[in-house]
Formats: sequence, C-alpha cells, structure tokens
Amino acid sequence: MCNYIFELKYREKGYDKLYKQRHSHDNCYEIIQTWSNDGYMMIKDKLYPITKGSLYLINALELHCSIPKNIDEYERSKIILSNDFIDQILTSSGEKKLIDDLLYKNGGSYLRLDEYSAAEADKLFHKAANALEENRNPGILVLSCLLNLLLLADSEYVETDGFNNGRIGEILSYINNNISETISLADICENTHVSKHYLCHMFRESTNMTVMKYILNRRLTIAKKKLLSDNLSISEVAMSSGFCSFSYFCNVFQKHEGMTPGEYRKRNGNTLHRAKK
Repeated sequence: MCNYIFELKYREKGYDKLYKQRHSHDNCYEIIQTWSNDGYMMIKDKLYPITKGSLYLINALELHCSIPKNIDEYERSKIILSNDFIDQILTSSGEKKLIDDLLYKNGGSYLRLDEYSAAEADKLFHKAANALEENRNPGILVLSCLLNLLLLADSEYVETDGFNNGRIGEILSYINNNISETISLADICENTHVSKHYLCHMFRESTNMTVMKYILNRRLTIAKKKLLSDNLSISEVAMSSGFCSFSYFCNVFQKHEGMTPGEYRKRNGNTLHRAKK
C-alpha cells in the first residue's frame, strides 16, 4: 500500500469493526462514501444523516463515529490517509483553502451528492482500490484519484449544520460553546430546558455515548491539538481544555492515549496541525 494510504476499502458491506465506536486517528484524514440510507455519522460536534452516495470528509483527529441503524446493510467505501502528505500536496498546488474548508473548519464536512456526482466519486474510489490491488504504479494513480475526489468534494461543498436541529443540536452547541468551563448535567438541563432523564436517554440514543463521555473525549481532542499546535505549557493545555486539574488531565490522557501528554507532544512534535476548536 502507498506510504500515505493507511486503509482503503471499496464498497465494504456489513459489520464495521468501529461500529458505534468513538475514535480518532492522529495525523490522518478519513474520506467515507456511504451507500445506505439509515443512521447518522457524528463528526466533532455535529450529527449528519447517512444517505446513499454521500461523502463525509473527516479530520480524523476529531472525535467521530458511524451509527447505522441496520449494520448488516451498512455499505461504504473508505480511505484513511496521511494528512501531512495531502496538506503538502494541496498547499504546494495553491489549494490550501480546500483543506481548511473541507477538513478543518468544522472538523470535517458532509456532502449530499446528486446521482451523477455520487457515481463519479464511486468511480474514483474504485479506480484507487484497483490500482492498489493490481499494484500498477499505485502511487501516481491513487494520488490522482484522491486529488480528483477532493476537487469534486470542493465543487459540491455547501456548509450545513447537518442533522443538528432541535434539542440535540442545542445540547451539542451548548457543550461545545462551554467546553473549556466546568459543565454539569444540571447546567446542560437548565440551559437547554430538558429533564435529566430526557437528556441522558436522548443523547445516548443519538450519539451512542453518555453526555460526560462525550465531554471528556472532546476535551482530550482539544488538548491533543493544543499539545501539537500551541506554545503552551502542559498545565496551560490542561486548564484551557476544560480539565479541572493538571494531575487529572495527565492521568486521563495516559489512560486513553497510552502515553503522557509530554510524550505525546515529543512523539508528534514535527506534525503541523491547525488548532481550531
């Protein structure tokens, strides 16, 4: 496989090993095209509908997961690729704004394509998969497919709030607008006018995680970006990301990432990320 492609699947159907799993990948972008019509895709602080032919472009450092309602019918194509490599290629070709709009502005983007554009995107996934499988000078062919896929996405991009309307949108918006502050379930209930029972039930049903788990994961994502991008001490990263203490931040970070914040910063110190909440 190309050194900038970590995973490439074409028209995979059925169980996904990351089904309903909240996850993130350092130094990666993820592009998914779905061929189902049921469920949601969560990217950062938004829920988008899973629809036939649609594209989801994800800055994979952000918290994200797919939540199809019928896992046996969940059909998708997927590419996970190096963000460093793609950033360099697009920046050198004068397409830096494309990266910012599609992958950094909201943690990613959702594009509901018409039948023609969906078929064009599908052909590019298929061509890239065939090139890797047959090993026919895959580097140039796959790169060409990726760039054309991103250009197609850029031509179809319209900023949208996806499925974030009603209560779930208000709740996610409140959490993310106050993520660096202390947030309790009582605070969320008071500011979004829902009961605690309704909040916990609806949030878990919509995102497949508890409210507090979502808050913790968002804070860890923000902290990771700050460790890579901001000229802050680790204690300043902890406080500005919403953690109540330095020791708690270090303990939680090591538990989730398998290394201390200092080790994470050192290991990824040469990686350039745009730190945008």
